[in-house]
Amino acid sequence: MFLTAVFKIGAVDISQFFKIFCAVFVFLFALKNSGCHPSALLERIGRVDSLDIYLFHFLLIRLLRLCLENLSVPQAVTDWCLPVVVIVLSVLLAELIVLVKGRIHRSRA
Repeated sequence: MFLTAVFKIGAVDISQFFKIFCAVFVFLFALKNSGCHPSALLERIGRVDSLDIYLFHFLLIRLLRLCLENLSVPQAVTDWCLPVVVIVLSVLLAELIVLVKGRIHRSRA
């Protein structure tokens, strides 16, 4: 999800360092807290929603970028906000798909 994020300080692009730092932080947080389960939400997302997130996040990126371009939103705002919005919408869409699949499966049983 952070592939579209751009972080620049002047002419220096620090995007890759930021993305690596975020990935390491999430990984270490999950390792440190595996016993008390504050990462239960991340576990559920990885176990249940990951395929749907993978399948639909790029479509959401394209649609949101097109909408933001039509609304003439500045590029700097798009670069910072789009990844977060795509993450949230991808998870919500994946949860909705899992809910619909579950209801269809239960109605057939």
